[in-house]
Amino acid sequence: MKVSNELAADYLVLRAVASQATTVHCGESVGIAFSGGLDSTVLLHTAARVLGAHRCVGLHVNHGLNSCADAWRNHCIDIASQLDIVFDCRSVKITRMPQQSIEALARDARYTALRQMCEAHCIHTLWLGHHADDQAETVLLQLLRGSGLPGLAAMPLHRLLHKKLACVRPLLSVFRTSLEAYARQNALRWIDDKSNADIRYTRNVVRKYIIPTLAIYFPGYRDALARTARHAAAAQRLLQDLTIGDLSACMLVSQTDTIVKRCYELVPIGQVLSRRSLIKLSYERAINVLRLWMRQSGLATASAARVNEMLRQLRNTSNNRALRITYNKHYLCLYRNQIWWESRDNGKPIEAIMPLRMELKWSGQSVWYLPIWRGSIIFVLSNADDEQGVQCSVLRSAPLIVRSRLGGERMRLHFGGPLRTLKNLFQEAEMPTWRRHTPLLFIGDKLLWVPTLGIDPNVAGRGKVRIEWRPDILTT
Repeated sequence: MKVSNELAADYLVLRAVASQATTVHCGESVGIAFSGGLDSTVLLHTAARVLGAHRCVGLHVNHGLNSCADAWRNHCIDIASQLDIVFDCRSVKITRMPQQSIEALARDARYTALRQMCEAHCIHTLWLGHHADDQAETVLLQLLRGSGLPGLAAMPLHRLLHKKLACVRPLLSVFRTSLEAYARQNALRWIDDKSNADIRYTRNVVRKYIIPTLAIYFPGYRDALARTARHAAAAQRLLQDLTIGDLSACMLVSQTDTIVKRCYELVPIGQVLSRRSLIKLSYERAINVLRLWMRQSGLATASAARVNEMLRQLRNTSNNRALRITYNKHYLCLYRNQIWWESRDNGKPIEAIMPLRMELKWSGQSVWYLPIWRGSIIFVLSNADDEQGVQCSVLRSAPLIVRSRLGGERMRLHFGGPLRTLKNLFQEAEMPTWRRHTPLLFIGDKLLWVPTLGIDPNVAGRGKVRIEWRPDILTT
């Protein structure tokens, strides 16, 4: 009976790996994540049988977290050499960070190292040794953590790890007992990591105490949990399709005329959304839109409470109100129905540290760098009759003075037009209040130019020097 069980295990493992080998382009090499443990050792050995050793590359990551790490690396080198398989290894340094588990940090570092090794070997397919017991443990852990559909979907058979690198788990339908039988039959040697029995790690608690009880009273638990993962994955795909459509409907069609572009000369992080469209959605669909939008904008994942608070504030304000919500190193901004992300400036607000004034005696300079305002005033030669141009004689007639707003400043935007307050002009230009702390350029005591508003032609005269504002690239 023992022999027949091991022959059956050999068949199950070979069939699982062979089914995934058909998805690899003929002649292409496959990277196998090889830690030296049972799972990866069986996978490496089977891959060599199915693909041929010349198409396999063993990839080992040395985390340096265990005193045996170097011995494990040497073991892996030896196994790969016996199988005549190309071997590569990368050492990573794990820097402990507050509120992040060492397991998560190690996992991120491991995937980064594996991706780099795949790139170095021109590999487009990476195989991992996760099996059916790992999948069951993952689903249980996600249930206990109260995870949503993405968590319950657990580990997919296939996923795109990075650009053209596909991550595949050929053994995901195979039980660990079958892997053990396969290893015995083929006289394989593997590493037993003692940390797998350390109950300080939650996965080991599930493995040691919960799984054995389930196996007694619910012997089919692994298949049931695998079905749960597949159902969750299918539901998540449907939800993702719906959310992609919702996000597309919320995006402003014309990105060339957004407040962000017109007023700041800055490119927003990601797309600009319409508040009206967002709040028309149900609460749950709007939450999913915000999450997908954040991911597509390259922002870190937010907690459920944080995203709920963002949506609450967006719903409870009005289209005409200005809103700015702090999130990590970014701001979620709302102004006149437009929602966008922008980076936060480091340090105190500009208006809190702004000097009263800076002075320049202009004699033809093309750039006036204003570090406190994080940008520069640019003097550009233009046509002699440029409506936004300033006469050189005007620029030389008195010292140029830059200062912050004090309140009550007025200017004319047209020849002979009425003096109007900057507050009114900013409102017409649809500039949010937190972006109105711009440097004001005076010639003597006369306001000459304001970024985004332009010059006062009554002061400038029609000349050939155009004034522009260039924000510092490093702060945008």
